[in-house]
Amino acid sequence: MALTLKSASPGTARAPTQHSLGRADEVEEVREQLKNYHHLRDLVDEWIDLALELSRLRLRARRHAAAAQKNGQKNAKTQQNRKREAEK
Repeated sequence: MALTLKSASPGTARAPTQHSLGRADEVEEVREQLKNYHHLRDLVDEWIDLALELSRLRLRARRHAAAAQKNGQKNAKTQQNRKREAEK
């Protein structure tokens, strides 16, 4: 018995248009491999999403730290100026 599987979205890079399988005893093995492949793709997609979110959070933290440092320098200068004025 031969089995032909057709993809849901033919012609895409991730889904070939058609596969022909030879023996019926190989069908279950191929189905298991496809199930594992789809699970892997889901995990990779989740990993990518998490990596992007981590990158956004790191950028936000870096910007926040830079702004805090800049504000800290301004506050230090303001305190120095007040001290100088008080000394006069």
